[in-house]
Amino acid sequence: MARSRTPKFDASEVITNEIIRIIERGVLPWRKPWTAGGSSRPLRVGGEPYQGVNNFLLTMRTVMAGHSSPFWMTLPQANALDAKVRKGEKSSVVVYYGQSRRDAGGDEHDRSDADDHSEGARIFRFQKSYRVFNACQIEGLPDSFFPDPEPVPEHLRGLGARAGPCHESTPSTEP
Repeated sequence: MARSRTPKFDASEVITNEIIRIIERGVLPWRKPWTAGGSSRPLRVGGEPYQGVNNFLLTMRTVMAGHSSPFWMTLPQANALDAKVRKGEKSSVVVYYGQSRRDAGGDEHDRSDADDHSEGARIFRFQKSYRVFNACQIEGLPDSFFPDPEPVPEHLRGLGARAGPCHESTPSTEP
C-alpha cells in the first residue's frame, strides 16, 4: 500500500501555534478574568461548557475575533439545525481525549473511566480532533444562540475584541 505524501494533521501542533499567536499579540489574557460572548465559558451546541485546553482556546478565539455568542458547533451540527456556515469563515480546532477498552474476546467498549479492571482487557487511550464554528459564523440559527453580549474588558480591547452582535464580515486581525 502506498503511503500518502500529505502530512498527517497534528492537533497538538495547531493548538501550540494558536497559543503562540495569542502570546505574540502582546497581551497575556489569562492574567485577568474575562468573558467571551456573554458567557464565562464557551459552550457546545447543547449548552454544555467546553473543558481543558478547548475552554482556553475557544475563549481566546471568541474574544480576539469579536464573536458575541458563546456557542460553538461542528458543520454537521449546524446543518442539522438547517443553518449554514458563511462562505470564507475559518474553523477552530478542538480536541477530545478518551479511552476504549478491548476485552480478551475482542469486544470493544468506549470508556470514560478506568474502574473496570477485568482480566485480559486492554485500555486504549486516544485523541480526536474536530473543527468547530462559532454561532456568529453561521447563518440561520435560532435567536437562542445569540445571548446579550457583555462589555469587552479594557485589557482586551487592544486585541481587536468587540462587544455587540455578531459581525457580518470577518473581524479585523490588526493588533
